[in-house]
Parts: sequence; C-alpha cells; structure tokens
Amino acid sequence: MTHFYADVMSPLADPVISGIFANVEVAGKAADSLIRNTLATDGETIGKILKVTPQYTSDDPLLRGCRIDVDAEYTKKVETLIEVQVNPDPTILQRNLFGAAYKFVNTSRKGDSHRELAANMPRIISINLLAYKIRSKSNELVHPVKILYTKPPQEVAINNFSVYNIQLPAVPDIPPNFEDGLYCWCYALYTAHTQGKTIEEVLKMQPELQTFAKYDEGFQQFCDRFDYFSANPTEREKYANWRLALMRQAGELQGAREEGIVEGLTKGRAEGRAEEATEIAIRLLEKNYPITEIVELTKLSDEVIISLKNSL
Repeated sequence: MTHFYADVMSPLADPVISGIFANVEVAGKAADSLIRNTLATDGETIGKILKVTPQYTSDDPLLRGCRIDVDAEYTKKVETLIEVQVNPDPTILQRNLFGAAYKFVNTSRKGDSHRELAANMPRIISINLLAYKIRSKSNELVHPVKILYTKPPQEVAINNFSVYNIQLPAVPDIPPNFEDGLYCWCYALYTAHTQGKTIEEVLKMQPELQTFAKYDEGFQQFCDRFDYFSANPTEREKYANWRLALMRQAGELQGAREEGIVEGLTKGRAEGRAEEATEIAIRLLEKNYPITEIVELTKLSDEVIISLKNSL
C-alpha cells in the first residue's frame, strides 16, 4: 500500500516530478544524471541532453503516471522516455513497445528502401521508475528489456530499442551500495516517497548521499528543485489537489467493492473525499496554516476546520 503525506510532498507525485524535470534549461542536469546512471548499469551511453518535456500518460489521477520525454544526441538521434508509475500498470511494457513503434513509423517516408528505413530509426530508450515490483519474484533493482535472438548465443537483435524497469521497492531488499549512482537516486526517491521525508532529511540520514550530491551536479539539482517545490505554496496546492483526487477515486473504488457499483460509488466518493480532506486539514493546522487557506484547499467549511483546530 502506497502512503502519501500532506506535509511532505512525495517526489514521485505527478505535480512534483513533472516540475522537477521541467525543461532542459531548468532540469537538464537532473535528467542527464538519472539517465546516465541508469544506462551505466548496462554499459550504455548517450550524448548531450537537448530537450526535456514532461507530460501525463492518462487523465485519471489514480492511474496516471508522469512521463518525461528527453531528446539527446547519440551517433544519431536518441529519444529517452522516463515514465514514473506509482500504481501497478500491467501494460507498461506494451506501451513502451507501442511508443517506440510509433516513433519508428514516423521516421519513415514513402518510398524509402529498407536501408533508408533502418538508417532513419531513432534510438529509443524507455526508463520506468516504478513504485511497485514489476517482477514480484526478483529483488533486482534494474531489469533491462531488450529484443534478443531466442537461440544461443544470446545477442541483441535490435539495438535501437531498450527498456530499463527500475523497481524502487527493491531498495530495502538489496545490499546498500552508495558508490552506485543509480542506487543513490533510488534510495533517495524510495525513502522520501514511502517514509514521508523531505530530500534534505534523507540526505542527513545517509552521509554517502551528501557526498554523491557534491560530485553529481544532476542529483544536486534534483535535491534543490525538490526543496523549492516543497516550499512553494502554489506547488503545495497542486500537490494537495492531486492527493485529494487520488483519495476521492480510491474511496470510490473501495466503496464499489464493498457495497456494489452504484451504492459504492456514492458512498466511496463521499467517504474518500471527507477522509482525505480531514487528514490534510489536520496536518495543515499542525503547520499553523491560516484557516482561510485550509478551507480553500480542502473545501471543508469554516465550522469544521475550527472544530478540528479546537480538538487539537
């Protein structure tokens, strides 16, 4: 079960991760670090990061994951797709493949020979940051996916496409290795996400992470950007609204299971919304937020907020 916290924003939340990786001017170093440290686990490399564009994979906040499209140089063009998924998605590998196929098709021109088609194919790299295990029986942190020949010797059949599935829940199951850049990234993301800590708090827990941040400019940029978003009222409001939407829909689903589709949707919607709004209101009161701001964020009445404040 994934838990979110109102007072500390999760680094994997839609509005947070998309803001951290905003564009090449703002987030180029962070994206560059995450990609290079991931590819290093498999001996891959890329050239200069050219463009970073966050976008959503779904309009449904309960199912949605943030996708970050990254254009980079290579011997020829490289397109890297970093997808962040908080909730299990059994179709993610199919979508990776379909997305690559779409890119390949768009590079072809009518009348191209086979050689020309192959020469124009971009290099597609998909990196999936998963808050769940895509392979439940494995505690490996990274699971590369390649298109291979099925008979030995084992060789890559198509070099233009590869996927790196990163299982963040594997972090506590493997020996710590803070000399590995990707492990440092994953430890910070997983710990902040599951324990409700700021990145600054996570860095203080592990001096090795502070050392990594000193020589890895991209990871340091990620830490700085996260701190900025955690302190920015506008971004906190986006995060609170995102959490409300998650809880609202989670309440709908749970109610539907217990009471039946029609009755459950009605009951779950109300319970999920009220429970989440109350939880956020309490945490904001503990942080001494003004009542007017809490009313605006949670949509609870003044009377309810005052009653909660008195109970504290």
